[in-house]
Amino acid sequence: MRRKFASFHHNFIYLGWILSLILLGSRSTVPPPAAISEPTPPSSVELREDDTIKFKGFNDDQIPRNTSVDVNIGTNYSPFGPQDDRYRILVDPLFGVCDSNAKLTDKVTSFCFAVSNYTGFATFNEYNERKGVSSSLSEVAVGTSHEKFTILSKRTVLVLEAVVLFTAIHRANTQIHRLKLDMQGHELTTLKNIKSLLRESNLVVHVKSECFCPNENGLQIYQIDNSCENISVVLQDAGYATKWKCSAKEWSDVIAYKKGVGTDFLPDKAFKNGVM
Repeated sequence: MRRKFASFHHNFIYLGWILSLILLGSRSTVPPPAAISEPTPPSSVELREDDTIKFKGFNDDQIPRNTSVDVNIGTNYSPFGPQDDRYRILVDPLFGVCDSNAKLTDKVTSFCFAVSNYTGFATFNEYNERKGVSSSLSEVAVGTSHEKFTILSKRTVLVLEAVVLFTAIHRANTQIHRLKLDMQGHELTTLKNIKSLLRESNLVVHVKSECFCPNENGLQIYQIDNSCENISVVLQDAGYATKWKCSAKEWSDVIAYKKGVGTDFLPDKAFKNGVM
């Protein structure tokens, strides 16, 4: 019998497991995509106590065990809908968003952190007046369609290294049927961080990952490499069939499935928000 899994608790805890408190350092002007380096842990910073206690920690006991789940990282206020009675793991760093996700009682686990290639604290840029749509750990790039975005606020958020989250899911003997990444620039970083795990296991069957299409000046919309081509290469190296298309927009999606596990690409509607 499948164990009934409790939804994410709202209690706030001190994060004793954080290795260090870190803050994004200074930034340079946007280089060509090939020269953009991967995110690295910034320098240390002290947080006020009232900031610290807001953060919800990661506890792998909250991962559903011996079952199949769907994972949506970067949900904003529109997480994808439930499908085939699977549990959903919803991840977002903004407190309002993860609290909203936690109120979804239909087999939902809500985690409140950003995901990248390191663990710590970082500055999260909240853009736009549309409830934080397009918010990111990275800054927008001058010379792209996103340069007009204004920063509403800079929030300190918890960042969890991707391999920590996905290894915990793997150890729970749980398979991810749908993985949706909508992280405003950190999809490639995340997939590279878990590439070995993806290649050596059947942990993730289907993937939809946002990606960027360099414009006529060779620039991507955020100051980070997240190109569709590079994401496709990482997934193919991990044993996935992929498809993507860059058109007039500066962003698109890579759709993928694990060969030998999945049999075909899921339709786009399978990753839409709302009930499937």
